[in-house]
Amino acid sequence: MVKVKSSLQSFILIFILALLVASCGFGSSTNSSKVSYPHAVTAEMKMEFEKAENLFRQKQYAQAALAYEAYVSRYPYNRLTDESNFRLGQIYLVQKRPEQAAQVLEALIQKTPDPSLASRVQVKAGLARFRLKDQALALSHLEKARAEHLSTSDRAKLAALAWKLTEQAPLEKRTYYLALFLDNFNEVDHRSIPPDLRDTSALKSKLRQWSQQVTRLVLIDPRFETYPASESAPYIHWKLAQAYEQEAKKDKANWHLKRLLSRYPNFEFNAEAKALLAKSGKSTKASESEENIIKVGVILPLSGKYQKFGLGTLQGMECAASVKVPCEGVKNVKLIVRDDGGNAGLATQLVEDLVKKEKVSLILGPLSSASAVAAAKKAQELGIPMLSLAQKEGIPSLGPKIFRYSLTPDQQVKALLKLATEKRSLKYLAVLYPDNQYGQVFAQKFKEYAANYKAEVVASQPYKNARDLQNELRELKLSNPSSSEERPYGFEALFIPDSFSAVAAIVTQLEWAGFQGLKLLGTNAWNDSRLAGLEVDLLNSAVFVDLYFKDSRRPGVKTFRNQFNSAFGKNPGTLEAMGFDVVRFVGESFQSTPPGTDLSQAFLQNTDYNGVTALRGFVSRREARLRPYFLGFSDGNIIELAK
Repeated sequence: MVKVKSSLQSFILIFILALLVASCGFGSSTNSSKVSYPHAVTAEMKMEFEKAENLFRQKQYAQAALAYEAYVSRYPYNRLTDESNFRLGQIYLVQKRPEQAAQVLEALIQKTPDPSLASRVQVKAGLARFRLKDQALALSHLEKARAEHLSTSDRAKLAALAWKLTEQAPLEKRTYYLALFLDNFNEVDHRSIPPDLRDTSALKSKLRQWSQQVTRLVLIDPRFETYPASESAPYIHWKLAQAYEQEAKKDKANWHLKRLLSRYPNFEFNAEAKALLAKSGKSTKASESEENIIKVGVILPLSGKYQKFGLGTLQGMECAASVKVPCEGVKNVKLIVRDDGGNAGLATQLVEDLVKKEKVSLILGPLSSASAVAAAKKAQELGIPMLSLAQKEGIPSLGPKIFRYSLTPDQQVKALLKLATEKRSLKYLAVLYPDNQYGQVFAQKFKEYAANYKAEVVASQPYKNARDLQNELRELKLSNPSSSEERPYGFEALFIPDSFSAVAAIVTQLEWAGFQGLKLLGTNAWNDSRLAGLEVDLLNSAVFVDLYFKDSRRPGVKTFRNQFNSAFGKNPGTLEAMGFDVVRFVGESFQSTPPGTDLSQAFLQNTDYNGVTALRGFVSRREARLRPYFLGFSDGNIIELAK
């Protein structure tokens, strides 16, 4: 049995608390669209489960446990039964009842049909077994957790724990956890990491050492073949390429070498990689033959009331596919374009025609919600992957082949809360929102997620007319009794989810009403230069998020903007940039996977994409994984803010 030092014990206590706190909002991360349960969830079941969830969010764990236990015993087995048992395991861990936690969680692992849930449960079961001092079984659970089913922060915490648990093992047995930890290091609270794991340069040196050692394939962790690597990726490709070459598996060796050379041109061992590839008689230049071209069906509204949006998106796609000079994008994507005019019925027919007649491998689009839903159902029926740019929530739930790239309210709120609490040290928050569906959705999510970031929404005020807020601002001032000299209004930051034109009217009224020194938070609807031109002091410390910023310092943005401008005679906007990135993402994903790989899996494995927008890849539930732009105002301009 591995000897565990006392420093690890203190680390685990912090680790467990951090992991449990990070697990709130469990239901949103499940991949239930692939999973079949014997009984459907009814409205009554949802209501009863939500009652238990509210108690859990309020940290009333004893009452929450009773509510979850009642749900499990009262209703036939369904998706929320699994979620209830998962919550019970979490609660038992918080209550320092590891034996009960292990019992519930291990039973859930055996029963659940959801592989994504099973991986997350394995992590919690590992924690329970560690608390019971059964380190072998704890490690066994951690080894069965699939990284692609975990959040980035949970990956880092899992890796740190497993790395410590295997500290007596040889490097070859531990490197998977080393790579997992390095790739997700920035997603974990560094205060919860032991000092010996904080030196990433030393850890990377170990990874470098590992990659140079030519090893038999049987000794390399098989999880590396499907692991969604990022920073560690070139070392993993180099390691596997050498191993396959040693065992005369030339095709697989060459695939890893070509991916290494094409995606990581500055990797330190590329000279050796080129020599190894040349030795096997393969050119280092990617073939541009027809077999290396992917045909992609594009469905956009190129006529009708959404024409402007469809044409802009298409121009971005054409730039990415190197259709227009001087755009330099990918060269392995052929676009087959169709116009749905925003018509859902036509979109359905176009999917069928593109798949059966044009033999496309993927559908991009549509944009409108109705068309996207109709097209997704047909694409799933035909077994063809589809990547939609529609804003409608829930499109990926229509089937395991359906992906979506859009900046959702969920993603915006979480990004703002993370920045406000972790980088700006803001704890007391308020929300002023329009009394319509847009405002209500954002306000509800802001209040729901604040506790996950150790923040508190102390005031919430809806309004009907953004240009007349006299009564609403008075209520906002008087609604919070916890004001103090440091916080004269009781809150430090104010979230306003509304359009730039409404916010322009609101900030002026805020100053007239005497609100000074507040930090303002906003959505991507603020991204308009006309708001930047207002001379209002409150805007100087404001921050909002978006998918794209044309003046960004990120690599590639300036080149894209200049090439697009030369090709189309205008600067690209957000839709143009999104169109550009999805085609580039498709081309890179296709190039980076072995022939015959399912394109859906290729998308999930491309976790280190760096484009001009916020897109970084896709999570297991097929929603986009984003690194949004944080934007603010200065001297009449919109500027990019440091995180």
